[in-house]
Amino acid sequence: MRDRHAKLWRKARQALRELPAGPCAAIKCYWKICGCPGDPVYLLTIIHEHKARKVCYWHVMAERRRVRLRFQKLRLNDSGSPLVKSPKRELIPFA
Repeated sequence: MRDRHAKLWRKARQALRELPAGPCAAIKCYWKICGCPGDPVYLLTIIHEHKARKVCYWHVMAERRRVRLRFQKLRLNDSGSPLVKSPKRELIPFA
């Protein structure tokens, strides 16, 4: 069992090294944040999805970056930073 697990990790790392630098970096970055169990089968699945053109991890990472920037912008709005205009807030009277 242990030998099989080690063999799968070697296979996953080899498959990752065979990728071009860009997709390899995107997959590594995604692997760090994806929340998948640290299992070689999951990494091999991600690599297979990239090779089969099912998922482009550059797009996944770009979407994550957009969400993070939007969240940061919202946080800046709440802190009153002059860099970002905060929306006008109206008081709504209670009836």
